[in-house]
Amino acid sequence: MIQSIIRSIIADRKRRHIKPAHALLSEVQAKARDAGMASQDVLDALKALREGGMIEAGHTINDIWIKPKKPN
Repeated sequence: MIQSIIRSIIADRKRRHIKPAHALLSEVQAKARDAGMASQDVLDALKALREGGMIEAGHTINDIWIKPKKPN
């Protein structure tokens, strides 16, 4: 579910020509909350995806960016 939320945020940004095209943690949490997920569940899922090598993440000035890792 979290991966699809991340992909939908990125697709929306690309469609609207917003750069850089990555999802922010606050955006992911808001969409997940709207879908009925608790904040801790979102963080746990993101941690598992990052540890599994499925996503990349880093810091912005005020948030954390998230994007799917490109397959090698």
